Formats: sequence, structure tokens, C-alpha cells
Amino acid sequence: MTNLRFWKRGEVVCLLAFVIVALVAITSCGQVGIQTGLDGDLSAQLSVQVNGQRLDLFLVYLNKRAFNSEISEDLSHELSPYEEANALYVNPTVKLAVDSFDFFPSQFSIEQEGSPPFFPTSEDWVEITEGFLSGKLEPHPSGPEQGSCSIGVLVMGDHIDATRPFWVVYDGTRARFDIIERSRITVTTPEPPIIPINEVELAVQEQIAILWDELAGQDSFSAERIASLVELSPSLVRTMVIKHKGEMLRLLLVLLEEQVNESALEADLLLALQPFIGTGGIMVWAFTLTGARFTPYYFWVEQSTTSYYFVTTSSFFEMTSEFCKVSYIEVGEVAAGVIILPHNLDSLAQFTLNYGSTKTIFASLE
Repeated sequence: MTNLRFWKRGEVVCLLAFVIVALVAITSCGQVGIQTGLDGDLSAQLSVQVNGQRLDLFLVYLNKRAFNSEISEDLSHELSPYEEANALYVNPTVKLAVDSFDFFPSQFSIEQEGSPPFFPTSEDWVEITEGFLSGKLEPHPSGPEQGSCSIGVLVMGDHIDATRPFWVVYDGTRARFDIIERSRITVTTPEPPIIPINEVELAVQEQIAILWDELAGQDSFSAERIASLVELSPSLVRTMVIKHKGEMLRLLLVLLEEQVNESALEADLLLALQPFIGTGGIMVWAFTLTGARFTPYYFWVEQSTTSYYFVTTSSFFEMTSEFCKVSYIEVGEVAAGVIILPHNLDSLAQFTLNYGSTKTIFASLE
């Protein structure tokens, strides 16, 4: 099959009901107040099991950059007193329609090297939704089938120096914050490729045409087989097959470490990938033999106890036109791009790449 078309239409459907950097608004525990524009160093997530149920804790450090993201007016007004208070936005969420849950703010602690742990008391918390401190939850704004949540603010004040890394701990699970001062911020998105997007698309199309028999085969779509064909280490290549309601989506994933330069990938494709090789990136090819829904915003990664979500276009490089706007792939179409991994994720250490609830592990390369 060589009738390969590329994405030039479609709009992103936001399917991020529990996304970390989607701060929820005040009313009804949160119509989405922030969906894009929040810098990655300002957010983190903790996930713990409570009586067999998963409790997600979405955390955002509140500073001027957080308020300069796409925050709703109501939420900005409610949280504005805490912009200079050295404070964390805390959003516990469960995928259950319940009015309370075993969530206890008293189980939080904040750790920082060289200082004693900070154990917040009730006086350090501000309830944004009523009953936050007692574990009371409200229905998720998307509907009860999406679960329940609440909102609070932890004012750390002088207890923690946010100019140095610190860890938020809940029930033994830790998330690291390393707030980047404006003067320290450098451009983390690699420079654009030296060849135009239409030539990048052509390079992708030519490479896919060469590999199509294996990509479309019933038994040949395996990481080991494709890695062998392009002379890559199997440790850099992963595949996913997602089946849902008669649809089947196939994903080819390549971790862009220095070894990629020695592979048998087409020269023009390697040229397009140069800004991302060795800097932390994953090449993604998404295609289907049935027609299937796809959005790059369903990707998220886990390393140690920290999860990272991708909710802005700056998290991706488009190898095919409007990769970030894909919502559905027709038979014969391919959507291709690069996931730009967060700067504080170590791509040489083991991490898990997720697409929705489907996951694959990239083992340590060290």
C-alpha cells in the first residue's frame, strides 16, 4: 500500500479529563481553566492506590508564569492572592462518582535538601472547594462518569525555598519541583529542521513506503522486526496496537538517541530529525488499516513516581502537516511527529510511554 496521504485537516478533540496542567475552574470543581501554555517545570502529578482505587493528585506551582498561561478569569481571580505566596495548587481526583474519598491533606510533606521536612497543618491550607480538607469531592464537570475531584491551595510561605529543588510527598509517593527562574530559562524546544515541512513529509512518505509491508503486516509489525530492517538497536524501537470498538490504531515509536544517526533510515528523514537526536525525543508514526481515532495529546510518560503530560503544541514537532490537530486517521493516511520529552526526564533511564491506558517501557540505556 503506497497511497499515503498526510494530515491537512481536522481539529484536536481535548480528551484530557485528568490532565495535570489542566487546572480546573472554581465552579463545579472545575470547568477547565488551563489547558495549554503552562510550563512543564510548574506541574507534577502523584498517583496512589487507596483501597484498590487510584487517587491522582495534580499539583501546580503558582507564580506569574502560571497566571500568564491560558487560565480562566474566574480561576485567576480566585487564586490571585497566592501568586506571591509560594503556594501549590492541589487537585485530588478519582475516577469514581463519589462525594467523599480517603484523601487527607495532613499526609502531605514537603522535603528540601539541607532543611527539615515541612509538614503542613490545616492553617497552611486554603479550601477552594468546600470540604477539601475533609476529603469532600464534587462531580467532575464532564459528568459523573468522569469521576470526582476537589481543589485546595497549600501555602508554603517561608518553609520552602522555591528557588531550589523540592519534593512534594504524599503517602510515600514523591514528585520533584525544580522551578526555573525567568533569568535561567533557556529555549528547550529544538530549532526547526533545516528542510521545509513539505520535504519532511516527503521523507516520511518515502521511508514508510519502504517499510509498508512490515508496518501493515499481520505478524510483521513488531519492534524487533522493524528495528532490524532499519538497523537500529531494539532498545530504541517500540510498537503499540490499540483496538477500540472495531478500530485498530498502530503506533511506531523510535527513541531518538545518538545511535539513530548510524541507522539505515533515509538520509532526508535523518536530516529532519537532527534537532531532536540526543536531546530527548520520540518519533511517532500513527496509521491504521481500519480508520481510527488518534490525537498526540493522549501520550503521557512516567518515570519513577512522576508523570508528565503533553498538552501544548510545543510538546511536539510536526513531521506531517497539522500533526497536532489530528482527531481521526483514515485508511491510507499517516500522522507523524516527534514527542519532545520534558527537560527533567532522563531518556537514558527507564521510563514508560503511555497512550491512554496502553503502555510500553523504554528500558535503561545506561
